[in-house]
Amino acid sequence: MSELNKTEKVDFEKTLGYIFQQAIICERKNRNLYVQFSKMFAHIPEISSFWIELAKDEELHARALEDIQSSLENEQFSRNADEELLTSIKCISSYSDAISFDQIKTLDDAYELAHDIESSEINNVFKILTSEFISEQTRKKAIYSELKYHVDKLMDFNKTFGDKTWRKGITSKQLVTT
Repeated sequence: MSELNKTEKVDFEKTLGYIFQQAIICERKNRNLYVQFSKMFAHIPEISSFWIELAKDEELHARALEDIQSSLENEQFSRNADEELLTSIKCISSYSDAISFDQIKTLDDAYELAHDIESSEINNVFKILTSEFISEQTRKKAIYSELKYHVDKLMDFNKTFGDKTWRKGITSKQLVTT
């Protein structure tokens, strides 16, 4: 390595480490959001449990990313990240930061927000990070299967609980602060 490379300062916000850090933060924000939804709809135990299950899934995603992150060599961790991936994670973080519980008046509001989140690029970022850094095919397939199951839970909401009209009739309780 040349002297120039040794003294070159790395901008953390352009590194793979930053991508992992932000992705983990987003997964945990989603977990916290679903926990709050559980509290907001605690008056319907099945719905409250549904949100808790989604929250558990988000925690599993965060832990999977932490496991991968901890297995990285320092050189990998501090290498420059792909620009498209950086743009995606910054958009996801901005969107996540803009979420307000004041906008959740009904179960449909919560469902639509969750649907937007799960349809966002966070799952693509998760897939990219896991596919690039997990070499074991069995573990990779298990993670992808769990991710699909997670998204399918939300997609099956109408069949399991009720449609948009029904969801709009279910109002949320006051937000319980953590």
